[in-house]
Amino acid sequence: MAAIAVAVLSWTLRRHAVALVFVTLGFSVMLVAGWQEIEWGPSAIQFPQLSVAAFVSAATVLVLPQLPLTFANSCMAPADAARRYFGDAARRVTPSRLARSLGVADVFAGAIGGMPVCHGAGGLTAHKAFGARTGGAPLVMGIALLVLALVFGAGLAGLLVYFPLPILAGLLATAGVLHLSLVRDLRHPLDWVIALIVGVLGLFGWLALGLVVGLVVHLLFRRQAAGSGRPTEPDGASAGSVSAATGNRPRLSGDDKASGV
Repeated sequence: MAAIAVAVLSWTLRRHAVALVFVTLGFSVMLVAGWQEIEWGPSAIQFPQLSVAAFVSAATVLVLPQLPLTFANSCMAPADAARRYFGDAARRVTPSRLARSLGVADVFAGAIGGMPVCHGAGGLTAHKAFGARTGGAPLVMGIALLVLALVFGAGLAGLLVYFPLPILAGLLATAGVLHLSLVRDLRHPLDWVIALIVGVLGLFGWLALGLVVGLVVHLLFRRQAAGSGRPTEPDGASAGSVSAATGNRPRLSGDDKASGV
């Protein structure tokens, strides 16, 4: 019930920085409930042990299974969502730049024993919906995370267990519904077919298969349409094909067009 209440409030008050209030409340509860887990200072840096066996294990267990999702949701979909949300202000947000930035970040993280990171179209939707619409927002979030890591990093893994799950679940549910609503603007029937195919396959954990099938169906349509003289690009097909439930054409308000990313 608490998660439902958080989701309802997050939805109805999303234009009033309610997400920031919930996150602040959650961290306050976490610090009070998990005070015994607090260890001051950053966690120790552990450099990786480089070997052929470690590389093969990482490539087969981590990289290859993650690659379809990274390609679709970290490179293609965020660029498309940024254009739909912010128009020409997002012209510098391209799949190639997103790929380079997350690649550099992961090389650095891996070099010091950190966890891999990536971009996400769902995160972009959540930021935009909850009010983080300018370049200052990620700057503030980055500073906050650096302070959190430097002050509480040594015991952060045990401390995060005490973050209230209803708050986390409610915010994630709201962001998911907002992100899913982007499919309402898929206009071509083929867009819906591809989105449903990729979404169903992804739901059962077959992300790579969904990506391949979606791309193949889309390319076959383009070839058939080119041969018959019809338009080769159904409205919104490319992003809908790749990212399935990401969608791609929310209508822009005046404020959104003027906002930066």
